[in-house]
Amino acid sequence: MPTPPLEQQPRLVRPNRQQVEWRPVALDALLAEDHPARAAWAYAEQVDIGPLHAEVGSVVGRAGRPASDRRVLFALWLYATLDGVGSARRVARLCEEHLAYMWLCGGVPVDYHLLADFRTEHAEWLDGLLTESMATLMDQGVMTLERVTQDGLRVRASAGASSFRRGERLAACLREAEEQVATAECVNANARNHGLYQFLVRGLANVRAIALWHALAHNVRRILRLCPAAIGLG
Repeated sequence: MPTPPLEQQPRLVRPNRQQVEWRPVALDALLAEDHPARAAWAYAEQVDIGPLHAEVGSVVGRAGRPASDRRVLFALWLYATLDGVGSARRVARLCEEHLAYMWLCGGVPVDYHLLADFRTEHAEWLDGLLTESMATLMDQGVMTLERVTQDGLRVRASAGASSFRRGERLAACLREAEEQVATAECVNANARNHGLYQFLVRGLANVRAIALWHALAHNVRRILRLCPAAIGLG
């Protein structure tokens, strides 16, 4: 096709994807208000992170680099588990490339080693958190106390809404949830549907930690769907 004379050629603005741009926009403005990452962070804000921060060696008034907020690490792994991402390397990469993970980080530095260590080092704390999440579901009347069988695993769920006054009921729910956690740590089918096809870690303690993450994510998913007001949403 012959090239038209210069005076007849159209003037066009063509794409230039290598151009570096500075945009005055807050990261928070880029993430939709109803994005699941916000719900994961809302849940993370309700969690007592104090025991994890007590382990941090960097303290005010002493030399050294500040540590990354453990609440951010918790929120990242909770959201990643909900999102079906189970690799620390992939989470670290998503924190640099994916808006939701970048929003959760909020500028807090994370890397593969920090994420990998955090995921498996706090099994007992996760165990207690799982108990609390189940108590929340029970307190909201979402689950029942009868033992049922789901995918080969015995699970216990929650009391009726009128069983107790709120304080007494929640205490009873906590006791029942402690028994539940001891009975089954993961709802098998749900975990498989969200990326847990096999355990890619070594050692029983690490396997238990991964199972606890998936069990907690399962409960948080139910809280967000069935009783979001329990964590200040909806």
